[in-house]
Amino acid sequence: MNVKTAALAMGIGVLGMGAAEACSLAFHTGQIAGGETHLTGRTTDSVAELGIALDHTMTISPRGVQRNGNTVDGSLANPAQWTSKYGSLTVEKLAGGGVNEKGLSVDGLMLDKAVYATPDQSTPCVSNLKVVTYLLDNAATVQECLDLINNVLVVGEKILGNELGMHIAVRDASNDMAIIEFVNGGTKKSPMSKTVVYRGTEYDVATNEPPMPQQLKYYKKFSDGKKGLGGDYNSYDRFVRLKMFNKTLPEGSSTWENVCNVFQLMDTVHTVAGAVDYSMKEYEYVNKETHKGKKTYAHMWPNIWTSVTDHDNLTFYFKMAQYPNTVWVDLKKIDFETLAKTGTLDPRDFSLTGEVSGKFTWQ
Repeated sequence: MNVKTAALAMGIGVLGMGAAEACSLAFHTGQIAGGETHLTGRTTDSVAELGIALDHTMTISPRGVQRNGNTVDGSLANPAQWTSKYGSLTVEKLAGGGVNEKGLSVDGLMLDKAVYATPDQSTPCVSNLKVVTYLLDNAATVQECLDLINNVLVVGEKILGNELGMHIAVRDASNDMAIIEFVNGGTKKSPMSKTVVYRGTEYDVATNEPPMPQQLKYYKKFSDGKKGLGGDYNSYDRFVRLKMFNKTLPEGSSTWENVCNVFQLMDTVHTVAGAVDYSMKEYEYVNKETHKGKKTYAHMWPNIWTSVTDHDNLTFYFKMAQYPNTVWVDLKKIDFETLAKTGTLDPRDFSLTGEVSGKFTWQ
């Protein structure tokens, strides 16, 4: 299987791979009837004109699936091998995100300057695009995720010569949470991958580049509420808006009201279709065929879908930007003890609404 064919098999468009999806995420800890509620909101955005056609299929995977951490081109000499311990629900074959039967959510978000390890012959390796699956398959807690990451080398996945950098957001049913970043621990001339973990409720938001320390430094300019919030679509301003609005979301009278509040929170970082970034005139972000070689402003990456994971009730809510229906999957209705098949569902089906665990196709 060549690289182009393999990329298509993963649901990745191959017209141009100069960028990948941008995303935003918030770990929300709220109140309901005197107790806490734990919800994770996430958006996925993409530029269609760059030719990155993501596969939005929702997939329910059983326990006992044999997998490996190899890259699309199969170039790793020592890929990690594992058999999934836990069943899970995921969206997208390219990194994406999801939740497993233990209430652990794992999400991959673009981090352009990520630096990954160099494969060796002795340490098992996992492609950065398979880290989400690796953790959902094998971990029930954030601590187990960190242990699993420490046991392998996370290596960069190259598709058509471009490496898609990511950082990973993990949260478990006990409300432990962490953002995992792979940064340069060396020099510009001699880069060396360093895994940095930001763990705790203070790290409740993630967007894209730059890494967490710079994002938090920028956020401090706005954290006292005396300065107006930036309204741009860039990663910095999305980070600030999520941090500020996340801490002021009201207590809901029901689980559904809290879920809707988190959907509203994520609405604050949606990029409107057709939005233009007038501050960045970088030609490499523009499809040359579409614009016939003419320089133009870069179009921003419009929102494709938004999800909310309810860790307390093992329910995954999902809505696509260009479709009117909202669907959700109650994982408690899936018997992972006996499940032996893989289920798939296309959420773009207009006839779908509400709880859809019974609508999956199994094979």
